[in-house]
Amino acid sequence: MGVEIVTLIALAAVLAVKYGASVRMVKMQQEQAELENTCRDYKYKYRALMLERRAAETEERELRGNVQTLESRLEALRMELTEQEVRNVELQERLLDKKTTHN
Repeated sequence: MGVEIVTLIALAAVLAVKYGASVRMVKMQQEQAELENTCRDYKYKYRALMLERRAAETEERELRGNVQTLESRLEALRMELTEQEVRNVELQERLLDKKTTHN
């Protein structure tokens, strides 16, 4: 009877350990599934951010090109303005010369 009691106690201990291991395994599997879902979510967010970044970089390149074009055009217009101002001064001087000559 003593051996049978020890055997029953050992069997109960083995079953308790096995149950504890099973519970722990289920928790670990659940945690793994949650981590995999989180990882998948972050991958989708990363891909979306990379697409957004590429679009922003493309837009930035286009804007830089537009800025260069506008700066070139602005410089050309400034040169035209300077030339026109010189012509205006010359015409004004001629008009003043004609007025002083006619008076």
